[in-house]
Amino acid sequence: MVRFVKQRDEYSCAPVALLNLCKWAGVGCAYDSERYRWIKRSCGCHPGYGSEDEKITTTLRRLAGWYGWTVRFRTEPSTEQLRHELDLGNAVLLCGMYDDGEDHIALITGYDKRGLWAVNWWFSASAVKRIGWKYLETLRSRQPLLCWFVRKR
Repeated sequence: MVRFVKQRDEYSCAPVALLNLCKWAGVGCAYDSERYRWIKRSCGCHPGYGSEDEKITTTLRRLAGWYGWTVRFRTEPSTEQLRHELDLGNAVLLCGMYDDGEDHIALITGYDKRGLWAVNWWFSASAVKRIGWKYLETLRSRQPLLCWFVRKR
């Protein structure tokens, strides 16, 4: 069983999502590791702002190259697309505007009839939390959702 980590501040969701993606893919990575520090620097992560979209994508593509992952970017994925990718055994990095008006990125690793399983959901008490299908539609109503589909080797 993968032991995912939670973000420990208000601005590092992208690096934590990528760290948890590494863990999901079987790449050893810890919150206090040099690999995580590299991910955080590479994403351009800093207090008060978070990470830069272009740098997140560049960081993800570098990780994919190193570890043999396949990455595809999508804007406004349908619920059917999300389910299909998860059914194939892929992970999804999902970015949307959350309740506080800020963008947040979470790793989606599965789903059930009630919703998606999200790792590092915005200020969740646990590392993994179910987000309901109805709430996914609320996210869509705020701004276009962005996602990266990731297939591990």
